[in-house]
Amino acid sequence: MKGVVRFETSPILSKREVNWSERFSSVDTSESVVAPTCKCGKKCILLISKTSKNPNTQIFRCPYFKQHNRPHCNYFMQKDKFIESQTTMVGLQSKAPMVELLEAKINQMEKDVKDMKIKIENDIEAKIIQLGRDIEVKINQFERDIEMAKTQIIEMQVRMEEGKNWKRCVKAVGVVIVIWLYPFVFGSRKRLCK
Repeated sequence: MKGVVRFETSPILSKREVNWSERFSSVDTSESVVAPTCKCGKKCILLISKTSKNPNTQIFRCPYFKQHNRPHCNYFMQKDKFIESQTTMVGLQSKAPMVELLEAKINQMEKDVKDMKIKIENDIEAKIIQLGRDIEVKINQFERDIEMAKTQIIEMQVRMEEGKNWKRCVKAVGVVIVIWLYPFVFGSRKRLCK
């Protein structure tokens, strides 16, 4: 049947046949594409244009288009553009969960970075405290070593003084012995020489 269009308008009006002018030929709307809803609130019909401006282009129109007894909304959209808009909407809808997933990952990464920063700060603080203790222990050890060296120097000075005193004592005893023995040793020579 030439000029017959099949479409679904609503559950009440199942499938209908409508005669159109020679500008459009019929298309079976049972394809996988869901027809858009026109401004009248009805599912659009799918037609193939035979005009020179849009030859063999599939278009969606208001189901009341060219019905003499009903007003219509003049809804018109090419099938390709409708599919493209639906694909874009589906893409945007599928991007929403991806965006949420990425936001969740970013939030988790920010939390991980924050936790890592706190851990690093705590580790650095603990290391600084430990280094402070180690330095304090080394300083105390160094101060003890200095005190020990000072004590040893003082002891050496005391020994040297004692050694000097001992030498003085030995010299003094030697002088006393020489003085005491001098008359005997040199006195007897004088006697021997006379």
